[in-house]
Amino acid sequence: MPSPPPPVPAPRSLSVSSLIFKCTDDEKKNFKDDIVTFNVGGHIYSTTCLTINDIVDSQSLLSLIISNRTTTPLDKNGHYFIDRDGTYFRYILNYFRDKKLLLPENFTELKQLCSEAKYYQIDRLVNEIENRLNTTNEHNKQLEIGVNFTLISSLNQG
Repeated sequence: MPSPPPPVPAPRSLSVSSLIFKCTDDEKKNFKDDIVTFNVGGHIYSTTCLTINDIVDSQSLLSLIISNRTTTPLDKNGHYFIDRDGTYFRYILNYFRDKKLLLPENFTELKQLCSEAKYYQIDRLVNEIENRLNTTNEHNKQLEIGVNFTLISSLNQG
């Protein structure tokens, strides 16, 4: 049995958009118990590496970070530091955990969340948010038409 090739050292600086990281099943098994902690804008989040890499065809920035395929600073506690809005990151991380977007009923910041999903390069999440935005915009147009019709009808009757 031939010996495996020697590991390739991680590059110092790389364009994140040019990288693709996909885990093999064996690599996923190795990640199973590894815990990774992110400091996102001062908010601390922990999860497993497997959770981050379990999204099919994941090419996200988070996958690149935990595989050391991109340079990311560490905070004083050794957590990966990401200078982004930590309040939105909880929805990003839960998307990785649940494989679907779950938001509170009164959530009104889809555009900001979409911007974060684009930053983290999670294409499926971006598509899901954009679909919701389009649905919400269409619903709002229908409501506006209904309100205008009601207003015009009441003016005509008055």
